[in-house]
Amino acid sequence: MSRYSPNSAAHYLDHFDWADVLLVGISVMSMDVLSACDIACQVRIHCPNTPLIAGGPHPTLAWREFIGSHSPPFDACVVGEGESATLEIIESIIKGKNWNSIPGVATLQSGIPRLHSHAVLIDPSEWGNPFNAHLVEKHIEEMVFSEPGGRKRRGVCLVTSRSCPLECSFCAIAATGEPYRSTSPELVVEWLSWEMKRKPFEHIYFLDADFLTSKARARSFGSAINQAFPAVTWSVQATVGHILGLKMELAQLHQQGLRAVELGLEAGNDKQLKFFNKRHFGKYATVEQNIEAVHILMNSGIVVGVDYIMFYPDQTLEELVSNIVFFVRSGLIDVFDLEHYQNDLILFPGTPLRELYEHRHNLKFDTDNIPNSDSLYICDDVLKIKTEYRTLFERYVRNRLHLLRVHLLEAAGNAQTDRERAIFRLHEIRLRHLPYIILMELTMAKGIISDALLKTISESLKMAETALDRY
Repeated sequence: MSRYSPNSAAHYLDHFDWADVLLVGISVMSMDVLSACDIACQVRIHCPNTPLIAGGPHPTLAWREFIGSHSPPFDACVVGEGESATLEIIESIIKGKNWNSIPGVATLQSGIPRLHSHAVLIDPSEWGNPFNAHLVEKHIEEMVFSEPGGRKRRGVCLVTSRSCPLECSFCAIAATGEPYRSTSPELVVEWLSWEMKRKPFEHIYFLDADFLTSKARARSFGSAINQAFPAVTWSVQATVGHILGLKMELAQLHQQGLRAVELGLEAGNDKQLKFFNKRHFGKYATVEQNIEAVHILMNSGIVVGVDYIMFYPDQTLEELVSNIVFFVRSGLIDVFDLEHYQNDLILFPGTPLRELYEHRHNLKFDTDNIPNSDSLYICDDVLKIKTEYRTLFERYVRNRLHLLRVHLLEAAGNAQTDRERAIFRLHEIRLRHLPYIILMELTMAKGIISDALLKTISESLKMAETALDRY
């Protein structure tokens, strides 16, 4: 609930039946700490004496600061995996016992944050069915997977593993320090079969940090999903190294339903990949490996999604140029994703890069907020380019361009003649490339917004609108 707006949360909480509530738990992300605390205060209005705990990524990474600053409204936070700790908390409430000795539970004792011991990790075979929790289901937007041809499939999402086998220096998942573990294909099929009977679906989003960690795992899951749900497609998140290792298996995985991979590329130059500690096969990752992985997926008929960090504080102008040009070199310029052109490095608590910048600048970031990294940039030109691109993005691109592109695709699908269809598709391609053009033009001009660039943006949008109005 920490990602709800205050008004949405208040509306939901006002209509919830609070009778006989034994325990309230709120999962907290590092980008939503203050929102989670606002919601916790609202919960306190409805059940002032009911125990209230926090869990999730942020309390795990910054439990001392979190419970030290936010108790009350929270009575405790769970650090790490929460199944065992939460069960013990419930048993303690029923028996009237103290929580201070429960592994994985941090509390404020005499004004000092204390954690008894690390959380108990239960065996993956004992993980609960994620589809069993439907407390706020009616408030959750339904997931839809859109095929390249336009067909929409109802989707469900789940995680089948925890942590990550890699140690990227920017990653909050790696910063938890917990070992990578995964459950079996048989148990996942059991979960999905339960959900299919309850509410049928056509696509599965596997949201594991890195789903395709080995050939054996990829093969076993591909076979199990295809045998149980032959008409269902699925998509995953994966790293470049594991895609390269699965080069000979991808065609078979596509036949078994794999339709899209969100690929952890992160950068278009080797220096930045090294800075991020991106590794494949025991060595630092390279841009050529990124490009090869993209081409392998595309040649297998698998849609490529992009995880990418366009800007970061140690970046030079030359490195930014290589990050932009990467989209042409790899063939990803035709991937329509509005966000990857403006993504900035996020300094999550507990990550090596956050600690590096704290040490370098002799400061301590506030853990209640993701720090604004602008003051950390070593190149004024890069910072100006980032700032001005975001200005143009918000003014012209985010809503207007996206909506126009949707209308153009719909018009192309409903066109009566080949000529009309070609016109709509050409305008859609032009809009698809517009974010790249804006960022590259800004970079070449070192962040100066020219009249010529504004004219290019205006004409591209106006021509698309005219085509839609005319036909």
